[in-house]
Amino acid sequence: MKKICFWAFLCFIALSLYANYDGIDHRIEYEYSLKEVNHEPVMELTETDTYKYMTKESLQYKVFSYEETYNIELKSVTYSYDLIPILYPIVYSTYSTYQTSDAFKTDTKQHFVKIPKDPRINSVFKIKKKYLIKDFSFEPKVYLPNDESLKNVMITFKADKKYLAEPNFVFLGEPLKYSIAKTKKSVTVHFDSLNITESLPYTPFRGLNSYVYFKIFKDNQLINNAETQLYFSHYQQSINHLNQNFALFLKLCQSSIKSDTLYYAINNIESNHPNNLIKLSDSKQQSLPMKSICSLVDQLDREKTNLEKISSIYSYVRSNIRYIALEDSIHNIVPHNPISVISNGYGDCKDISYLIYSLAKAYNIDLNLALLNTKYRIDENNINPTLFNHMIALYKDSDRIYYLDATCPYYYLQEIPENFYGKNYLLLKENDFKMINFPEKSERPSMHVFFETDLDSLQNSKCNILLRDDFRIELQYNQKKMNDNEFENMLNKMLSDNIPYIKFMNISIDSRSDSLYSLSADADLSSFFINSKNNYYVRKYPFNQNIVELDKRTNDPYDFYLSYQNDIAMEIDLKNKVRIEGESFDMQFQGNLHKIEIERVQYPHLKFRNRIVRNQYSASAKQEMIDFIKNMYQKKKDMIIISKEL
Repeated sequence: MKKICFWAFLCFIALSLYANYDGIDHRIEYEYSLKEVNHEPVMELTETDTYKYMTKESLQYKVFSYEETYNIELKSVTYSYDLIPILYPIVYSTYSTYQTSDAFKTDTKQHFVKIPKDPRINSVFKIKKKYLIKDFSFEPKVYLPNDESLKNVMITFKADKKYLAEPNFVFLGEPLKYSIAKTKKSVTVHFDSLNITESLPYTPFRGLNSYVYFKIFKDNQLINNAETQLYFSHYQQSINHLNQNFALFLKLCQSSIKSDTLYYAINNIESNHPNNLIKLSDSKQQSLPMKSICSLVDQLDREKTNLEKISSIYSYVRSNIRYIALEDSIHNIVPHNPISVISNGYGDCKDISYLIYSLAKAYNIDLNLALLNTKYRIDENNINPTLFNHMIALYKDSDRIYYLDATCPYYYLQEIPENFYGKNYLLLKENDFKMINFPEKSERPSMHVFFETDLDSLQNSKCNILLRDDFRIELQYNQKKMNDNEFENMLNKMLSDNIPYIKFMNISIDSRSDSLYSLSADADLSSFFINSKNNYYVRKYPFNQNIVELDKRTNDPYDFYLSYQNDIAMEIDLKNKVRIEGESFDMQFQGNLHKIEIERVQYPHLKFRNRIVRNQYSASAKQEMIDFIKNMYQKKKDMIIISKEL
C-alpha cells in the first residue's frame, strides 16, 4: 500500500487481460463447480474468454494474457481459432512477478499467449482455462471490469443439492442490468451491454463497474466468508495465528545478549517450528539485522513505561526496516512473518505495521492494526476490502491516539501524516470492526508566506514564511540529512513548486518547534507582478494546483474525488499608495476554499488563501463540486489591477 489492496482476489478478472482494444468484442463465461472430495468441498473454476475481431484496427492485437495467483492453481488451458481447436503448439510464455531490486520471489504468474496466424475481421479467438481454487473463504467473487471491449459476462455456480448459492451484488456506481436463472443444481447471473465510464482517480483499474459474490450454504450454514464483516474476522484470525513463536524468538534474542550467542532466523522462515531458529555460536557471524533486534530487546527490557517502549519500537522499525511495496503470494493480503521481516530488513506497510504490533504484543502492550485508504474517505455503507491501500498500527495512551505509520521517514511518534486528516480507517479489533474518523485538520494554513514589497524594487522584497504540517515535517527531516546548499535548494523547490512566479533567495531559519518552522528570505516578485506602462497586474489564482480533468468527470456515475493539495496562504504588503481594481471574493465548498481579501487602506494589503481537501462527495453534490472548480479556474484568468498614485 502505499498499500494493502487485496488484488489477489481479482485473479480471474479480465480487467488485467487487456488494455482498451478498439474493435474487439470480448465475452467472458465463468463456471464455478463445487463438489465433495473425501467429504470436503472442492471448488473449480472454468473461465472462457471469447474475442471477436470487429474492425480493421483490432487486427493488430494478437497477444493476450491472464493471471494465476496464490489462491488459484491453473490446471489446463485450451485454445481455438475461428472455433477450430489449435492442435499444434501455440506461442506461449510465462513469468512470475517479483521485486527486481530485492529478487522477492512470488507465485503470482502472468501467462501470455499469441495467436499463431494473422487474424481476420469476424474471426474468433477463444481461451478456456480451468483452475482449482485453493481457499474459497471469500470466493467466488467476480469483478466486472470497465473495459469497452467487454460486452457480455455470464457467471454460473453449480453444486449438488447439499449446497445453496445466493448471488449478491455491489454496485460502485449506477446499478447494471442483469438477469438470474436458477435450476435445482445451478444459478446463473448474466450481464449484457455493460456500461463504460472514464477512468477513476482512486483505482488503477479503468473504472470498476461492480462485483458479484456468492454466499454458499450447506445445511443452512454459511461456509464461505462472503460478507465483508466475516471476511475481516477471517483476516484477523489469519494475522493472529501468523506467528506464535515470535515471543520465543525475542526471548532467544534476549538470551543471546547475555551469552554472546545469536539465534538467527533464516530469510524465508514461514513456519512456527523451533528448528527454523538456527543457533550460531560464533558472534562474528552475527548479521546486522539480528544485532539490531537484540539491541532493541535489550533497550525494551530496561525501559519502564509502555510509551517509552512504543517509541523505541517505532524508531527501530523506521531505522531498520526499509519500506518496499510487496505483492507476494498470499502476502499480498496478510503480512509476512515478523521474524522474516526482521531478517530481510524490508517489508511493505502490512509487514511493517504487523512487526510493530508483534513487538508490542510481546511486551503485553495493547496495540491495534487499522486499514485505510490514503487517497479518499471510505464510504461506511460500502466497506470493501479492495478499497483499502494502506495499513498502520494504532496505540492509545490515556486520551491520546498515536498513529504509527513507519513507511514514511518524515513522521515521528507524535505526528499524524497530513493526508490522513479528514479520512477514516477500519479498526481491526477482535469481533469489532468499525470505521473511525481521523482528526480534522486545523484551520491554520500549512504554508503561510508574508511579503513586504515596493513596486519600484520588486526584486528586493522581503518575506517571512511559516511552515506547518507536511511542509514542516519534511523540513525537519531533511535538515538532518542535507548539507546547507542541499537544504536551501530543497527549500527553494518546496516554495516555488507551490507559489510559482516568485524567486526566493537567502533563506534562513529563524525558529522552529514541534509544530512550526519560521523562516525569513529575500524574494523577487518582478515576475509575479505583471508590469505594463501604467499598471501592474496580479493573478487572482497565484498557486500551483493539480485537479482532476473536469471534462472526464462530467458523466462519471461514481462519487467524485479531488486530488490532494496543501493549504496555502499568501499575504502581500505594498509600501506604495495605489489604486486597486478588482473585487475580493470567498469561494467555499465542503472544506474547499479559495479566497482573496483586499484591504484598501493607505498602504494596501492583499491576502490569498487556497485550501483544497481530498474528500468524497455524493453524486448529488458532484455538480456543485464541478461548478466550484470551474469558478476557481475562471478566477485564475482574472486579474487584480494596481495603479500607482502620482
